[in-house]
Amino acid sequence: MAAAMPGFMDYINLYVSTCAHHRHQSQAIQHVVDVFIPALEGKTLTQVTAGAEAGDADDIMDLALRTCTGCCAPKSKADAARVLEPVVAESNPFHLSRSLRGRGFSLMAYLSYGESRRVTPSPEALHAAAAWANAAAGVGFVSQLSLEIAHLVACPAEGRPASWAAEFDELVRAWRRVQDERAKKAGRREAHLQANRNLYFCAAPGCGIEATHKACLSRCNGKCRPEGKPSYCSKECQRKDWKRHKQFCRVGGPIDGVVAAIRDGTDGEPEGEGGIRAEDFSHGRGGHSPIEDGFIPRSADAIGSGKHERKMNFRVSNGNTVQMSSSTITPDMFREIQAELDRIDSGESEMCDILKEIIPGYPSRT
Repeated sequence: MAAAMPGFMDYINLYVSTCAHHRHQSQAIQHVVDVFIPALEGKTLTQVTAGAEAGDADDIMDLALRTCTGCCAPKSKADAARVLEPVVAESNPFHLSRSLRGRGFSLMAYLSYGESRRVTPSPEALHAAAAWANAAAGVGFVSQLSLEIAHLVACPAEGRPASWAAEFDELVRAWRRVQDERAKKAGRREAHLQANRNLYFCAAPGCGIEATHKACLSRCNGKCRPEGKPSYCSKECQRKDWKRHKQFCRVGGPIDGVVAAIRDGTDGEPEGEGGIRAEDFSHGRGGHSPIEDGFIPRSADAIGSGKHERKMNFRVSNGNTVQMSSSTITPDMFREIQAELDRIDSGESEMCDILKEIIPGYPSRT
């Protein structure tokens, strides 16, 4: 099994961040499954090396990724750079496509940038990486790593002169186009959300769960008017709200005032909107945290897409709130998290003893 190979996840992550166009992240995973995993499982290093030397595009990229990550090959940045030499050479000896050359430039940017993307590289390393990323942008290829590098180049800081934006103009222009596109998309989505808030917020009073995509919630299937249909994060919330909503759920009935308040964002929102009470959490579970049924199975593509997430603002100490988003945590688990936070705040949680040990001055349980 490829997943058990040392360096396999590094191989996957490197491919997605450097060898996939930023617009095609989800398709990149499928390409790995279709092309590179069979190669990792079925081709020896000798076979891949021979194919790369003969100019086979897939073998060149496979060998470069192997040597970058140490998956099925000795890890060596110098060897990876040598593998990529014919890909990035101006003469293009193997007559490779612009797309493949762009991937090669992007991998060279990675080799210059450094393995830890959590740490800003030195100005010298960033300059070298930006030069390669700029070359990739010049052939129309912009990876996720290229966008990260472009952000650092376009936003000068100490050690990064403003002149870099002009020097790496192809890269910066591509980054600005992406920023503009994302801003427009976010604006359109926000406008849609504001006009249809009832599709994105659970209507059960006191729930407070919000969705980033309307498909994450379920709408009432009754006979209430379309503009007054509530959405719910779970069947439990729908059952809890039925006593209140049933008077509106009939042909010719009035619009549900709670739904109208959520949709319009008016002061008529139900009391407790945006927060929930600890006493609403137990639901007959006796305070047990349902880890075993607290997560929703999701594919890697679905999680990576950023869609269908649920969000909730959690109350923490001193009256502050913190927002959590997840595409896999169930509404029940969200409520359990808030309940546990409330128990910690009141000193009733077993976590308090742990916190007392690791945080100097943390108050004792009462």
